[in-house]
Amino acid sequence: MRILVGPVLGALAVGAAAQSSLVLSDVTQSVGIDWVQVDPVTMMGAGGAFLDYDGDGWMDVLLSGGDSTPKLYRNTMNGASFVPVANAVFPPAFGDEGTNVTVGDIDNDGDPDVFFGRRGFNLLFRNDGGGVFTDITTPTMAGEWNRFTTSAAFGDFDSDGNLDLYVGNYIIPGSIFPNHTPEPNRIYRGHGDGTFTEITTPMLAGAGCTLATAWTDFDDDGDVDMMVANDFGDTVLPNKLYRNDGATFGGWQWTEVSAAMDFDIAIYCMGIAIGDIDRDLDFDYYFTNLGRNVLLRNDGSSFADITTASGTELTFDPDTVPELLATSWGTGFADFDCDGWLDLYVSNGHIPAAPFIANGTHTRNVLYRHDGPSMTFTEVASPLDNGIGRGAAFADYDNDGDVDILQVNINGAPVLMRNDSALAGHWMKVRLFGRQSNCDGLGARIDAHLGDWIARREVSRNFSYQASSEPAAHFGLGDVNSVERLHVRWPSGTEQDLHGLGVDRPYQLIEPVVTVSEGEDLSLDFPGGKWFSYRTKLRNETGTARTAYYQPQIRVGGITLWAGAPDVVTLAPYEWRSVWWSQFVPATSLPLPPGLQLVWVAMDAGFGVDEDAMPIGG
Repeated sequence: MRILVGPVLGALAVGAAAQSSLVLSDVTQSVGIDWVQVDPVTMMGAGGAFLDYDGDGWMDVLLSGGDSTPKLYRNTMNGASFVPVANAVFPPAFGDEGTNVTVGDIDNDGDPDVFFGRRGFNLLFRNDGGGVFTDITTPTMAGEWNRFTTSAAFGDFDSDGNLDLYVGNYIIPGSIFPNHTPEPNRIYRGHGDGTFTEITTPMLAGAGCTLATAWTDFDDDGDVDMMVANDFGDTVLPNKLYRNDGATFGGWQWTEVSAAMDFDIAIYCMGIAIGDIDRDLDFDYYFTNLGRNVLLRNDGSSFADITTASGTELTFDPDTVPELLATSWGTGFADFDCDGWLDLYVSNGHIPAAPFIANGTHTRNVLYRHDGPSMTFTEVASPLDNGIGRGAAFADYDNDGDVDILQVNINGAPVLMRNDSALAGHWMKVRLFGRQSNCDGLGARIDAHLGDWIARREVSRNFSYQASSEPAAHFGLGDVNSVERLHVRWPSGTEQDLHGLGVDRPYQLIEPVVTVSEGEDLSLDFPGGKWFSYRTKLRNETGTARTAYYQPQIRVGGITLWAGAPDVVTLAPYEWRSVWWSQFVPATSLPLPPGLQLVWVAMDAGFGVDEDAMPIGG
């Protein structure tokens, strides 16, 4: 069901019949974004990114694609306007048509750097601060002349704290449909100083016409795997999934598991969305297509196609008579109304194609609302005409607690869609800062424990199609008014816990280098009139001596009722140490409040905090 409220450049809303109040407002012109993409030849490249280039806590916007010179806009720290950054100089296309914008902090200095994919030589720019970006492209990273790069993704596959890069390439220009000759993909290991070494193997190079790539831990073993989405899947090569099996003698082990996992779908695949849509604590995946899109549910040992049952096929353009195929590109899962279930956005657009795959020239974009435990989706909002879509990126650019959308179109202006929905629940946003892990925590798994269910997110910014999103985990919490426990599994393997967090606010978490956990021997007698003693374990997670303080606290509902005196400890590299406390508890005739917790807190000298807790009576 589609209900359009107001003009095309106004609000896109949903009526009561759609069981939602999702509202997206096109604010592109009003905020000052005036870039226009021009692509008269391939009609493939329109990419964009949300990135905080200046570290002020507000997402800025970078646009690229086709023959248009890339342009960076600064968020003026109010979410209401953007201004061009005059000293952010990027070269014009000069015949090298721009495609994707891939963002990552390649040198772990706290600011985002940019890789531009192009039909021609690729480019790598280092962020030097103050809006200045320096071209540090090497011949290896640039590639051969006329390489047709259409996607790329930063991720730390070897968990060494440095971002690596997978580059997805399309077809060798001049090859003829339907027997296109694919351009091999490339993989580069990052060294943390802005340099990379190519480590491509014949398997990882693939032999398909790649349009989207994503690093994601599909098997939940603590390392990111590589997911490759290919165009012309039925005539060239279907989608591929490479499982990361870790270090081996002389190299790194990858296993291609596409067929074994029922992942090798053969479609005209364009984009990838990642999310735990059924709340079973593994990640599911949506793939856009020329024709029927595909939603794969992760069942652990294999994937199941639940597209038709979920109502997310989007096979045809509903505005064509007779019906032509829909062509979908950028996509992403997000809980747009904060009801606790991930919704789905799909960017649609035309591509000239053979008669048997003829597609609509102006297919509407689609926003699907998750219906909850039924595991179905309802289309609730769709702009009638807001350009021929390609890349889609996601971020809370106005810092109001909900997820907004940037869509980049070919041969036209992009669309910045502000989420103006009446939220159905609370929210929380988590931004990570790695110390052993890569600075943005890409690849981290974050679990929010919310009573009788757990919300899981993966920190990722390069997925969708030719776009980069905010590297933060956004949680819609529904009617839950506090987070019992937030658990982070960092790419380094360090596990971090925080207890009793409030809602409707952002959190910035620093990776701890000293962690705490309860010991084996614990005696506790409540309520009172007695001494109780307990033991915790402190562990130095690094190869460097670390200083931290530790402290016991008693909390209820996230509020600290009592805190012991902090003690300081210095731990040798990788040392763990048992720490004992004793505390007298006065007698009381009052019942203990429900939710009372004994919390052990450790904070290292770099402000990384880790906690462990146990309930006390009540």
